[in-house]
Amino acid sequence: MVDCIAIRNTLLSNVKYLRTLDQIWVDEDTIAVGNNTVTARCRVMGREGRYLVKCYFRPKRNTAYIYGSAYMRKELGVYTMAGRIEYIDIVLTPWVEGQPLDTYIGNPTSDYKALSQAFDRLACRTLAADGAHGDIKPENIIVRPDGEMELIDFDGAWDLELNNQPAEELGTEEYRHPRRTPHYNSKLIDDFPIAIISTALAALAHDRETMERYIREDKTLFEPKDVITKSDKAMEHALRIFEERGDAAHYRIAYSVRSHYLGIFELKEYLEYALRPAADSVSSDVELDHHYHLWGYRRGYEWVIPPLYDMGFEPRNGVCRVKLGERLIAIPIRDEE
Repeated sequence: MVDCIAIRNTLLSNVKYLRTLDQIWVDEDTIAVGNNTVTARCRVMGREGRYLVKCYFRPKRNTAYIYGSAYMRKELGVYTMAGRIEYIDIVLTPWVEGQPLDTYIGNPTSDYKALSQAFDRLACRTLAADGAHGDIKPENIIVRPDGEMELIDFDGAWDLELNNQPAEELGTEEYRHPRRTPHYNSKLIDDFPIAIISTALAALAHDRETMERYIREDKTLFEPKDVITKSDKAMEHALRIFEERGDAAHYRIAYSVRSHYLGIFELKEYLEYALRPAADSVSSDVELDHHYHLWGYRRGYEWVIPPLYDMGFEPRNGVCRVKLGERLIAIPIRDEE
């Protein structure tokens, strides 16, 4: 039987038994052991650039479908404890240059505002895709040198072809909804972790000193079980920060993540609103309107003030007023020439 130690020794060996590849050279300092795999950065004979090689000592049923041509069945020969060679499955994908997001959390040099915006852009792209990642967490998010973010490790991915199959992986406990089970496998599985991470980074961006006090050794700020019972102190503090700063989009995300339902209604729209510059004034021709249970102001079909507020009031005395939580916000109506 192959174990992680045998795979690591094989990757470091000068002689490797490969079924279709000619040779790979592994960077020793990048070798990492996970629950089911050993991974490393490598170079591959005949291919340009660097790659991530993922070696499975516990194969998964859907891995071949998820990775397609990057999945190489019985490719790497590994010496077992009994002295025999056993061939194992690997996945070979282009290496994503950068650092995992978790290395930035709690780092005194981190620019949380830039990280928050980059993550919200990544989240919008992820939610717009047909499938779902299945294990979104800071360790699986790479911050590239240009500041943009990219997801890695798609072993828990979902798409419509897998709709009727139980999930083989449920995602990391600290970032998954407490009610998620193997039989709850759908497009919505990314909503909770996206909302948790978006809330954490935005709150850190607004009030670094306060929110960094909640960072734990594992780089998490929130406890999912407490979040949905509305008893998580860090989450309640984040809500107050968003209310005080008038950050309505992240307030709605943080407010919605406390639901017992696994999916978050309008999450992608909230993230898109979070990325829009906040209006510091409006023209006199705006109209108060609501979208479902939330209020904002329109000009024609365009939302000038997005529908993110608990209450809105008709424009009066040169201002539009909206209520976010317990805070009343006045938005000036600018003079038109």
